[in-house]
Amino acid sequence: MWGLTDPAGPAYHPLWYAALLIEAAYTCIMILAAVALIILFFMRHWLFPALYLAVFGLALAYVPIEYLMMSTVTGDPVPYLEGDIKGIATLVLSALIWIPYILVSRRVKNTFIEGRRAPIGATRT
Repeated sequence: MWGLTDPAGPAYHPLWYAALLIEAAYTCIMILAAVALIILFFMRHWLFPALYLAVFGLALAYVPIEYLMMSTVTGDPVPYLEGDIKGIATLVLSALIWIPYILVSRRVKNTFIEGRRAPIGATRT
């Protein structure tokens, strides 16, 4: 049986190996980030909003990169299926709602304060 990364295979492309590695690395990063987000959220740690924004940014940047990568490797434009379009729309809509909320909300600033040093002369209640 021929694999995608086997040079003797009919579907071989030199970038398949890199594409699979990038996909695996992205998946591992997102799993670790999800675990970190859960921990930071329940700790009410001040790093939670920053990591949350970074994860959203990574996801928003990765989708077009993956599309271009798969288009290059397969040699065809990869058509998005209905589920893919729904997932992308959900991601973009969530980003449009939650990113501004996290950046502007006083509630977020007051909730995620653990681990942050207070400015000199300030008191916490």
